[in-house]
Amino acid sequence: MTIPNSATRINSYAFYDCTRLKSITIPNSVTSIGERAFEGCTSLKSIIIPNSVKEIGDFAFGNCLSLTSVVCKALVPPIFDHSDHIHVGYIDLGYYKKLIVPIGTKHLYEQAEGWKKCSPIVEEDL
Repeated sequence: MTIPNSATRINSYAFYDCTRLKSITIPNSVTSIGERAFEGCTSLKSIIIPNSVKEIGDFAFGNCLSLTSVVCKALVPPIFDHSDHIHVGYIDLGYYKKLIVPIGTKHLYEQAEGWKKCSPIVEEDL
């Protein structure tokens, strides 16, 4: 699936439980991904988060059982928006496996709430 270049946000629950979604292309026009946007996308195998994304909602990738790596091209880890979450202060990406980040940014992701739970965090030339 390809999101159009005119999109600036992926709304909360936008792809919730889309069990047939295998891959998605997020354009550089998107600046935020809403809470639980991809939760339950059990067939989703990969996702690339462009460097334009500055904010991600809680549990955006929760229960994405086939997701084995996430590429985040942002030089600064996107912050977590938990405005819709009933447990303020609880920050969780919902994904804990391999995270690929730009060279020189690993230490930032290792310290960032939500992102630091991913393991391993690997730097690559993106």
